[in-house]
Amino acid sequence: MTEGIADAGQTVGAMFDTHGRCVRHYLLKRCGDPELADELTAETFAGAFVALQRTTLPKAELPWLLGIATHKLADHWRRESREQRTHRAVVDQWRYANTGGSVVDTSRAAQALDELDPHYRIALVLRYHEELSVTEIAEVLHRSVHGTESLLARARRSFKTRYAEAK
Repeated sequence: MTEGIADAGQTVGAMFDTHGRCVRHYLLKRCGDPELADELTAETFAGAFVALQRTTLPKAELPWLLGIATHKLADHWRRESREQRTHRAVVDQWRYANTGGSVVDTSRAAQALDELDPHYRIALVLRYHEELSVTEIAEVLHRSVHGTESLLARARRSFKTRYAEAK
């Protein structure tokens, strides 16, 4: 039998009071980053709240919560890995397209890419990582081909500037 929203909220609140420190410690030992552990702890209890909307509370609360925490940490590592692969691919493609294959500091390039306006970042990712044509990018972004060419030109200039300024 599932719980109502109010009941689920009270149950998760009580679980947090009882097990919150243990769940955070569990996550901190695995990720080594206090801020990330806090974020993942919050995600764990949010996940527990959502789960209680569909199912009943298990008899062993802490193992159930640690299972959710483990999944939240794994999701985080997958996202981070995917983002790093995307950054590397964009940097590699950009290097060959714009620098004649000269050596590029990938950490500086990743920093530069992170600092870009989101519109520029997505345009560069679509062009150099996904290898879409300008016409295809225009369709994805709901822009004209000419507008997309301009966006890519501004994005490349911004990336070069940010890369030069990166430490």
